[in-house]
Amino acid sequence: MAIIGVSEHADWEVFENMAQQLEQGLDGYWKEKFDGLDQRYWDLIVGEHALTLHLEHYLGISISVPDHANEMVQRVRALVKWHAIPRNRTAQVTAGKSWSTPPLPYKAHPSLFAERG
Repeated sequence: MAIIGVSEHADWEVFENMAQQLEQGLDGYWKEKFDGLDQRYWDLIVGEHALTLHLEHYLGISISVPDHANEMVQRVRALVKWHAIPRNRTAQVTAGKSWSTPPLPYKAHPSLFAERG
């Protein structure tokens, strides 16, 4: 299972925005939505794959993708990275540049900005 970090903060608004991006960007549908006091588990079905968007009070927000879904992992990472891009900085990202400060109100997981080999 690949775990993709979205945010270190358990922000319900960020969670719902990410849920919308995943649903629309991957053309999936929500099979299950479990909401508790301090955690949420939403299962998104995309083709033959089931992804889990997870929020936990002390852990933040993450997405679980099955191991055998390498292309899906890349698609999800691209959506998460796009979600973390400040809208006024899009041109710099497409030019291959980066920045050190993620957009407010949340801090994107550092692995999103790491060099990939």
